Amino acid sequence: MGVLGRETRAIQNPALGATLIAAATRGFGEATGAHGGMPLPVAFLILPIVFHAATYHLVAGTLRKSGLRYFADKFGQNKIAQSDLLLAIQKRAVSMRPTTFEALDVMLRSGLAILDPKKAEIAATDTLTTILKQIQAEKALHSDAEKLGYWLGLLSPFELTTILKVAF
Repeated sequence: MGVLGRETRAIQNPALGATLIAAATRGFGEATGAHGGMPLPVAFLILPIVFHAATYHLVAGTLRKSGLRYFADKFGQNKIAQSDLLLAIQKRAVSMRPTTFEALDVMLRSGLAILDPKKAEIAATDTLTTILKQIQAEKALHSDAEKLGYWLGLLSPFELTTILKVAF
């Protein structure tokens, strides 16, 4: 692994990814109600969006109440005009699968979330709240991951694939 690979790994590491996916899972649960866990395939969208600077800044700059459709519409606006970034989410999701798998492993082993194997859904636990109270540096990152999860929870898998141009 080269220097750039090591630097990327230091920032985009499985432990941070675990807390971000768990935060998104919590937001997803808020959107769907107490019964809804995040479908496992949807979890693979979190890190490619949050760990990518341009897409993250659009998440951070979009109000929670605006939703995923408005977020996706921003890619086509004249002042941004970066529709290629929206189309690249699928490619990043595929290339980041190993990191996402590692993050899911850390998340489940540490008790940040639980997996329902029959439904293939993950749900955040109260452990996440305790951990997030201790984390100071990435508060905005976790808050925006939770916002993204909330948006994802408001839509069906078909709507997600249509809006984000991804395939599960």
